[in-house]
Amino acid sequence: MCIVTLLGCNRDIMIQELLIKHQGVNRSVTIEMLNDDYLAQKSPFLIILHGRNENADLMRYRIKNKRMFLEKGIKIVYPNGSGMILKNWNDLEKEMSFLNALIDTLSQASNAERRKIFVAGFSQGGQLAYKLVCAHTQKIDAIAMIASQIDARYIHEHCKGAIVPLISINSEVDPACPIDSFTHKGKWFNSVEAGILAYVNHAGDIRREKTDTLSQYVTMKKWWDIDCNPVVQYITKDGGHGWPKGNGIFYIPHFEPSKNLDASQIILEFFIYDCIKTE
Repeated sequence: MCIVTLLGCNRDIMIQELLIKHQGVNRSVTIEMLNDDYLAQKSPFLIILHGRNENADLMRYRIKNKRMFLEKGIKIVYPNGSGMILKNWNDLEKEMSFLNALIDTLSQASNAERRKIFVAGFSQGGQLAYKLVCAHTQKIDAIAMIASQIDARYIHEHCKGAIVPLISINSEVDPACPIDSFTHKGKWFNSVEAGILAYVNHAGDIRREKTDTLSQYVTMKKWWDIDCNPVVQYITKDGGHGWPKGNGIFYIPHFEPSKNLDASQIILEFFIYDCIKTE
């Protein structure tokens, strides 16, 4: 892996552009931070995977209040999928190899202690996030899926290691990622909750489950095991295919985010606590 870096600045947020040559192909990655050296301090990294036909820049735009991560010392990493302009994560083997190499690069340190690595994925990026965990459980500390779903069959067939904490955020009225099972182009997709339950049951030792109605717009369901590895599902009654309380895209209702749940705040709180305890 060969890396070339370019530095920029957006107000007081430092932006580092990486050009990474992996398997003979140049791949681009953007890192946001509050200092100008992404490996200078042993801080956690949050890798955010964009959606289908999107790119790292659009993903950065979607997240309105990202500064809360940076102020907690978490550097945000936005890799681009394959493609010339609009990016995708369609070549699973190639993308998994690239992201695994990226995680290894980010984890470099002068001592044996491993950095914390969090992964969040929006839409198609969320589908890649849980597959990445299945392949590299020992390298990832927690994941978040936004406007995305888990393929239950994939979990049963490919997920071999222990689960890591997972948070899933979906809208009941998201037309691009429906809550219920559906068929698209002849392919059947399980419901969002069926995928989460497949992930939960993969652990094999889930001891607690709890459902809360947080408001008239938001419900939450939580599972956790004997080691307190939580799996949490949030469902909003508003919003489209977007990052809740983030920026919408071109004022199109389909992409308008929920106004009743702050995804960034929820994800940050989920990531920075080693164990979420609820009595």
